[in-house]
Amino acid sequence: MRTSYARVHERRYIQGAFWNQGWVSSSFTTAPGKAVLQQPYLLFTDYHLKKTEELLHILNRVLEAWTRGLVVIAPTIAGEALNLLVTNQARKILPTLAIKAPGLGPEKREILYDLAALCGGRVIETTLADPLLMVTLADLGQAEEVQAIRSGFTIIGGKGRPVTIRQRYADLRAQLPKAQQGRERNRVIERAGKL
Repeated sequence: MRTSYARVHERRYIQGAFWNQGWVSSSFTTAPGKAVLQQPYLLFTDYHLKKTEELLHILNRVLEAWTRGLVVIAPTIAGEALNLLVTNQARKILPTLAIKAPGLGPEKREILYDLAALCGGRVIETTLADPLLMVTLADLGQAEEVQAIRSGFTIIGGKGRPVTIRQRYADLRAQLPKAQQGRERNRVIERAGKL
């Protein structure tokens, strides 16, 4: 028996931008092992969401506008806030999906800004007074589709303005000369590539 070896380059193309952080609960699945929302609004925040009141206003705004769904991306989504999203999904009132913000430490906040640029939304920050109660649909991002599994999520067709995305990309490229070799530099390159 003869064995042959060859050098081969293999490529795999993924539609959209993929991040290594999945859903908060498997209760959001719409198919076995997968959650998919078509044309959802996306809320990006650095709040640690735990109370019903923090999300009720936003859910009502999305429901009044159109029942196309809401994806919440935050560092923590737990307790009553998570139960509210799960209940909406289970009762088919409004399609919802909770995703833990990707990244580590200060990078987490920067990735939220990357996502907001990609989807045309803004990051709702804890430094503002009662911002979650003031959120309008114009503050939320939009995408053609969001897919999530336990270990990651993909945004397809983000509705961000091309000028904003290009500016965010340029800002990331400008960080490269100052980034330390190794993980920090690789993460900046990876984030720029996703835009």
